[in-house]
Amino acid sequence: MSNRGRGTVQTRSFAAKTHRLDIDGLRGLAVAGVVAYHFGLGVPGGYGGVDIFFVISGFLIAGIIKSELDVGSFSLAGFYVRRIRRILPALVVMAVVTTLFAAAVLFPVDLKAYGRSLLGVATSTSNYVFAHETGYFNGPATGKPLLHTWSLSVEEQFYLAFPLLLAVVYRWRRDAAVAVLVLIALLSFAYSVRQVDLRPERAFFVTPTRIWELLAGVLLALGVAPRFASRVLRESAAAAGIALILFGYFYFTNQTPFPGIAAVPLCLGAVLVIYAGSETSAPPTVVARFLSLPPAVGIGLVSYSIYLWHWPLMVLVRYRFPDVWQGEATGHLSVGLAFAAASTALGALSWRFVEQPFRQSRLRNPPRSAFASAALSIALLASLAFWLTNRPGWFHNWPNDIRPLLAEWGTGKGPSCASHRVARGWPAPACLVGASDVAADTVLWGDSHATALLSSVAAYGAAHDRAIIIASYLNCPPLADAVFYGAPKNNHCHTSVDELMKRVMAPDVRRVVIVARWAMYAEGENDGREVFLLSPGPRSDNAPVFSALLEATVKRIAAKGREVVLLGPIPEQTDNIAAAFARHYAWGQSLPPEPTLAMFLNRQRHVLPVLQRLEAVPNVRVVYPHSALCDDKVCHYSKDGAPLYRDTNHLNRTGAAAISGIIAQVFSDASSNGSAKASGDRKPLATLSGTGPSTAVP
Repeated sequence: MSNRGRGTVQTRSFAAKTHRLDIDGLRGLAVAGVVAYHFGLGVPGGYGGVDIFFVISGFLIAGIIKSELDVGSFSLAGFYVRRIRRILPALVVMAVVTTLFAAAVLFPVDLKAYGRSLLGVATSTSNYVFAHETGYFNGPATGKPLLHTWSLSVEEQFYLAFPLLLAVVYRWRRDAAVAVLVLIALLSFAYSVRQVDLRPERAFFVTPTRIWELLAGVLLALGVAPRFASRVLRESAAAAGIALILFGYFYFTNQTPFPGIAAVPLCLGAVLVIYAGSETSAPPTVVARFLSLPPAVGIGLVSYSIYLWHWPLMVLVRYRFPDVWQGEATGHLSVGLAFAAASTALGALSWRFVEQPFRQSRLRNPPRSAFASAALSIALLASLAFWLTNRPGWFHNWPNDIRPLLAEWGTGKGPSCASHRVARGWPAPACLVGASDVAADTVLWGDSHATALLSSVAAYGAAHDRAIIIASYLNCPPLADAVFYGAPKNNHCHTSVDELMKRVMAPDVRRVVIVARWAMYAEGENDGREVFLLSPGPRSDNAPVFSALLEATVKRIAAKGREVVLLGPIPEQTDNIAAAFARHYAWGQSLPPEPTLAMFLNRQRHVLPVLQRLEAVPNVRVVYPHSALCDDKVCHYSKDGAPLYRDTNHLNRTGAAAISGIIAQVFSDASSNGSAKASGDRKPLATLSGTGPSTAVP
């Protein structure tokens, strides 16, 4: 994304050219695709413009390095000085200005996340920061002003390693350089294809899945392909290249698995356009003449700055004034065009007053001055990042009525066992709630959805002289023998689950209550951030594997004479409810619509059938909390004007209290001794038909 400068490219196969206007135009086409995609201007695959930039960068950088190696003038220090002067000034100015506006606009929890991403920018690792936080195409990504810097980090990491690798291999054995780079490119491509299937959100960001795209341009610059002897071949290649790029722009969508195989048309298209225009002794192709037109060249020259400014502009305006952005509503096209025009204007200003002065400046002792400037810039951004991360919200005196919401929103993981008695003999961090002078014979086992109910369960236990074990483990499904193929970091769950399965078989345990964010494990997806694949096959295999694991786990416990109570799914919201209420109170923004019952049933389409089957198993009960949160039309997120959720899917204290009747059913001995199939709140059948019980919140 960053290599937008002029340079002399001289390769074995391509004659030297001082400057290629068609490559400027290709850069213009690339940034136009990205901007059009982000601003909703009818280019659903425009995000592929980034891949075109990668090819261009690889081609130009390799050409420059090779030409210097050929004449013995290559210097690593000189190369890095040019990159610093080309990339850093505009990036730092954008980051500092964006930080000032972010501090004035973002709520504390988002400002803290912004601080982490700013540190990623300072250290050229923002692609990995975002790989662990969000997916590129999902909702939360639109609240991250520095998300677009992921591609700059990929290039910067490439610039750190590639020149040294090429210099060493090229000087050692020139004929081996191409072979080594081809091998690396093939390994990167294979890894990209595999990771798109396993961990698509992460695959989009990380450098190993993108190296092959940069190397496609590198190999072209190193002369791996013969010259075109025929004008017809050059014209055909250029036309095919543009066709492939446009195919990617207009055929791909945010649902296309990417990069992997889907990136091939865009990268190959860029390679063909560059290759077809590299013959200096022949007239330019029709495509090259089109790309050399002044408007395309002009956009290409300022493409780096346009790219830098367009995303934070959109994110911050959309964050503060979401009603300006109406999705597909009337007027959206004009809004998108206005944002595109504003981004172009900001890019032109940045190019004129930041990029050009720094690139053309004549510094004394350029290496020392450049490296010192880079160190100071990194220190500045890192200091700002540290400040924001450790003191989020310092720029505001938030109104009293939203401070509790901001605190709740910022807790991230909700209630904790830390303030309760330790449950000795149970896998940490299990705790004991309720009565303190009786033995606990009941355990609530689950993921963070179990922790979200802690206050309500503790209140029930205290009121009914019951002691209850809370055994909740973040992002660990209560499924015995589950293997995470898409999220290796969660395989630590095996230890907790294995220990818990042994512990619940002890004679002092009478009842095991199980709760989780069931749909997340059935679907294999968590808000676009993490993939919970329970099968090594495609994601479509996840649901049947989930069903088999849940049934096996429940039957295994019930077969030992323990009563198993399954708590059905908590209805999920389409928006972060605490955030929505904070914006509503602070800025008067409209609250989001409540999700319909049909949306809930669709989300739980793989969950409710298996729960219904398990109701027929001896010693098993199923209780459905949505009967207290949904009516026959919608699933509510508030009660008497107070939010019931702390994010999209976890109940807050008010929400947990709102289903106190459900909690009573779960832990009541009366419910256990009665018919397990008698209560309407334990049967989803009425709700499935659209006529749920009249116990909803309002």
